[in-house]
Amino acid sequence: MVKRNFMNYKLQIIDGGLIAIAGVQLALKLDSWIAFSLLFPISIGIGTGLVYSTVLFKAWKHFPGKEGVISGIIIAGFGLGGFIFTSATSYLMNPDGEEAALTDPLDITSKPFDHNISKRLPMALTTVSKMWALIILIVVVLLIIGEALKKKVEEDDYV
Repeated sequence: MVKRNFMNYKLQIIDGGLIAIAGVQLALKLDSWIAFSLLFPISIGIGTGLVYSTVLFKAWKHFPGKEGVISGIIIAGFGLGGFIFTSATSYLMNPDGEEAALTDPLDITSKPFDHNISKRLPMALTTVSKMWALIILIVVVLLIIGEALKKKVEEDDYV
């Protein structure tokens, strides 16, 4: 088996989170819908991919022989996170649950929602970005605590 040198996984999780958060915040500052439509999903994809792959790799290393179960738990967690953050963003933008109203789907000038809903997008995505940052902070702190506990157990085993 070839031994690989991976960058510090805590930094990779932080980097992934920062790429996603910074990309979202930068996309919100753009005046072009096309630029927003490119930057937003690319930054979310790269950021999430860094976090996702790092978490999977570390979990596989921590639970050898249980890769399938661990993958299922992590994938379910990411899916649940998507559901939670989509619901949170939808509620922040459209608290009254107003239905979209497209009169002509081929008319590119038609707006499916009232301006009061669309103007909440920056606030909603900023709030969700803060939630992501808090989750990343909690994860990194838990990883540091876990490493310290593991080191203590290993030291106690040698005594």
